[in-house]
Amino acid sequence: MVGLQYGQKDPRRDAGVTYFYMGVNLGACIGPLVAGWLGERWLAPGFASAAVGMAFGLIQFAYGQDRFGITGLPPAAKAGPPAAARLDARGALSLAAIPFVYAVLAMLP
Repeated sequence: MVGLQYGQKDPRRDAGVTYFYMGVNLGACIGPLVAGWLGERWLAPGFASAAVGMAFGLIQFAYGQDRFGITGLPPAAKAGPPAAARLDARGALSLAAIPFVYAVLAMLP
């Protein structure tokens, strides 16, 4: 998505990709350290810090989404079942899989 924000000859393209991957790597490095440190001392704040970080990322993405334009949008829909029907089927399958996963985990020694 980041590479598509700029044209092929745009000099800002490399900088945009660099900022993106450095942000991802920095978050991947600092996030477990903060959550782990808090989780060792107090369990709930460790989980809460991870939730706060994810919420911050989601809020930032939602507010900046209008800058993406058409980048990242799926191509035109093909003929087939409506998206809501596919989503309902996936949701039902996911919910049905939860007891199965717990049953398998319960059988493990």
